[in-house]
Amino acid sequence: MTITAQKALIEQYTGNGTQREWPVTFPFLAEQDLEVIITAPDASQRKLLLHKDYTISRAEEYTGGSVTAEVPEGYRLTMYLEQPCTQEMDLRNNGILDAEMLEYSLDKLTLLVG
Repeated sequence: MTITAQKALIEQYTGNGTQREWPVTFPFLAEQDLEVIITAPDASQRKLLLHKDYTISRAEEYTGGSVTAEVPEGYRLTMYLEQPCTQEMDLRNNGILDAEMLEYSLDKLTLLVG
């Protein structure tokens, strides 16, 4: 799989009180990498909790997905990539180089610099 670096790693939607599923059009590698905030009409914000306030359905190949959350009318839902700056790949001399593991690490790097 390949990932294209994007500048817009954020989605914002205004709730209408009935819609529950919200598209995420940017790539993310893990559910924990997607942060979701709800903003009230008075501009107060609250970070939503994964599996408590919202759920995520990821598309294949890390191409995005959707968030399911209740968003009251007039409230704004913001989703953004919060990619941790970690290097998890451990290569060993004369070891086997797993192409999928290498590609995953490069995809993560691309998201970090995008």
